[in-house]
Amino acid sequence: MKQNFEMPYTESGITLNFPDNNFFCFENCAGYQQFSGNHFKEMDAGWFDITENKIFLIELKNYSDTATSTENAEKRVWNMIKKSIDSCLMLHSILLGTEPSDDIQRCLPQPFNNDFKIRLFHIIHAKAEQRADIQFLSDSFKAKFIAYKALFGVEHANVISYDQAKRFLSWVI
Repeated sequence: MKQNFEMPYTESGITLNFPDNNFFCFENCAGYQQFSGNHFKEMDAGWFDITENKIFLIELKNYSDTATSTENAEKRVWNMIKKSIDSCLMLHSILLGTEPSDDIQRCLPQPFNNDFKIRLFHIIHAKAEQRADIQFLSDSFKAKFIAYKALFGVEHANVISYDQAKRFLSWVI
């Protein structure tokens, strides 16, 4: 597997530093690129935690310089949901053995199978005074994503601040 980025990786003012080479990004993956021009989206990074049998899909956003209106927040939530669904669809295409799934699997550092639990994190870089905005995004995302979470067998899906991510995810620095 050709790495699409190197560690540590920084985007949107957020830095990831996975502990091994089991990371990937869909952005440069031929399996994703063939669909990306058709309103198909992806999450920024992925990592296989082999010891825990988990695959993390991570989206990184910087909202520190933007105001959050209710309308704007709803658009952001639906964008998070779309990215989550499309990323899960790419993984599940591997389980189904569809024709495009070969190109997707080649982009992953490990074979994806039903043994892996999917964990989704949308990590938001924001100012301290935007804490309530992030909580609103998280609550709205969870409420709207609940059916998809069940259908895709996603173990965990959440929207968290960069500060929270640094406290709970050892590879966020």
